[in-house]
Amino acid sequence: MRTTTMGIAAVAALGFSAVQASAATILIDDFNTDQYVSDPGVSNSSQLADAAVLGGYRELAVTNIAPGSQNATSFQTFGGDLKFSNDTGATGIGTLTYDGAGAGLGDLSFGGDNAFIFFDVASFDNDANVDITVNGYDSDGTMVSFMENVAGGTFSPKLYYTEFTNNGGGDGIFNFADVASLEFIVSTDGLSEDIDGALASLSITSVPLPASSLLLLAGLGGLGAMRRRKKAA
Repeated sequence: MRTTTMGIAAVAALGFSAVQASAATILIDDFNTDQYVSDPGVSNSSQLADAAVLGGYRELAVTNIAPGSQNATSFQTFGGDLKFSNDTGATGIGTLTYDGAGAGLGDLSFGGDNAFIFFDVASFDNDANVDITVNGYDSDGTMVSFMENVAGGTFSPKLYYTEFTNNGGGDGIFNFADVASLEFIVSTDGLSEDIDGALASLSITSVPLPASSLLLLAGLGGLGAMRRRKKAA
């Protein structure tokens, strides 16, 4: 009996390690290709082809809201970071879009309810008050969105798929297996002036099954193997 218990525990441990090791990440962008867009009074945008980013293209757009200096609101990738900034006295909106230049992004389901978008924050003003919005569109035209007001520099870097709100359109059922575009929006409209923030990367990760579930599955697998051995004998 002792040998059997140890055998099941060993199989369970191996199963746990294997599944943990298989956890993977879909990189959306590591911002290693430089791009710059600013708004000196009218909305401005820039699209850049980059094979390393999700869908092969990155689009940056800015809209200055409150008056400011010549480049009142800017959005740029530089030195491996995505940087958003407002000059003194200025507020504005920055939009980051991935849509494969209209070709779509494909299957981003990646574990379903266990999947989340990870924001690798490089820097953020502690006294900033900004709105962060993430929108997703599938090929059928259905939209999901998430919006959070971030104040005092405190927010979760993980945005789980389950936190999105379905906003209708299309057939009303969002399909993460056929995503047309992802849109990330930072806005200081009516909020903080003169802010700076930066992301080091954006990615999608799927959380492995809880350890208890893995142990149970691996243990059942070990029992199945024992039964097969006994039957063969």
